[in-house]
Amino acid sequence: MLSGGEIAASRPVRGTVKAQPVAGGAVTEVSVSDDGRFEIRLRPGDYKLTGTSPLFGSGGYECFVNPPPNVTIGDSTAIAVTVECPMG
Repeated sequence: MLSGGEIAASRPVRGTVKAQPVAGGAVTEVSVSDDGRFEIRLRPGDYKLTGTSPLFGSGGYECFVNPPPNVTIGDSTAIAVTVECPMG
């Protein structure tokens, strides 16, 4: 499970987070609420995470994922990630 939320010195925004299996396969996509929170439940494996927000380049630019965009999910793993969209 991946979850995200507000971090210090940031402003949460709505958007979308996608998880693509590194080995290929279906993309899992979830909406990010106005408070910046999201949760994705994934099978164990390696995933590349990406995010977008309509408030950043009209949704046309990828936001930064922290930790790095490739994550490994194991059985019963819960990790926290932050998706940051530079707003200038």
